[in-house]
Amino acid sequence: MFGIPIAAAALALGAAAPASAARYDNAKSLRSDIAQLDRQIDRALVKRQITRREAVRLEAQVDGLQREFRSYARGGFERWEVRALDRGISNVRRQLTKDLNDGGNGRDDRPANYRDGSGRR
Repeated sequence: MFGIPIAAAALALGAAAPASAARYDNAKSLRSDIAQLDRQIDRALVKRQITRREAVRLEAQVDGLQREFRSYARGGFERWEVRALDRGISNVRRQLTKDLNDGGNGRDDRPANYRDGSGRR
């Protein structure tokens, strides 16, 4: 009597777990997400939404993801590799969001009296 609903619930839970990794089954999707992060960081720096120091740190993380992607892609993606890349992408996205939302209060590597040609810091 209870066996069928429990089995159905277990099946539903089991089917849901691979779905999160399934979105990256396609190497093109992984590569696209990493490239998108790279562009977002560049855009945020140009718009002065993040500091150079934040951009350098984020770019280093994206470069690491690109290296991992190339390494993993050589032999095809194992499930743990897809999860590792997915986790890395999520971490960089989260850090970029945090840096964008810190109101420009992130420490900058320019001197306090730095002015560019527009008179802005």
